[in-house]
Amino acid sequence: MIASRLFSAAAIAVAMTTAASAADLPDVVFAEPVPLPEPTRFDWSGVYVGGHAGVTAASVDPGYAGQKALYENAFTGGIHAGVSTMITPMFVVGLEADLDATTFDETRSYGGQSINGSIDWTGSARGRIGVAFGQFPMLASVQPYLTGGIAFARMRAQTPGYTDAANHTGYTVGGGVEAAVTPNVVVRAEYLFTEYSNELYALGPTVGTIDMDARTNVVRGGVSYFF
Repeated sequence: MIASRLFSAAAIAVAMTTAASAADLPDVVFAEPVPLPEPTRFDWSGVYVGGHAGVTAASVDPGYAGQKALYENAFTGGIHAGVSTMITPMFVVGLEADLDATTFDETRSYGGQSINGSIDWTGSARGRIGVAFGQFPMLASVQPYLTGGIAFARMRAQTPGYTDAANHTGYTVGGGVEAAVTPNVVVRAEYLFTEYSNELYALGPTVGTIDMDARTNVVRGGVSYFF
């Protein structure tokens, strides 16, 4: 009985000591969470110039029924300039023009006659619409876009002893993606499909007049500087 009373007294003493110690502890204060910094949004509004280069899969058709066109994968490269504006925090519209040189130069035999087709230069004037992913931190300076407009080309046809050249018009459509790497510098990857109109080429009495058109598929990369 005595031992039991002593044990109970000891337990009460320990409990009181623990409660007193707990009362002496400071209140726990949780710090306010630190908000993440807002992603840096690139301002897609402005005037820009740049350069680009890539590969064109070009098909120039001299118009011989049942015969294959002149086809070659060639180098293409040139300059571009444009203006764009953010009509909302997400959507970007703009206008762009480009001018390119190409190494396309191919020869085939048609009915025993050798015909060469080449593309001296190409150009376009296009509208653009893009989506600026500023609401996603990892994509704050990325803009995929669609583009389309009018295309131009200077082409040349040759057969031994005769050469003729003509200007072609057509349409071009495509798209790409741009990413800002500094507050002024943007890199891009782009694809364009272009179809050019038929034009007549006079290649002398043996070949006569041919009706030539062309199509190109261009994949290119580039860099632009925003002012």
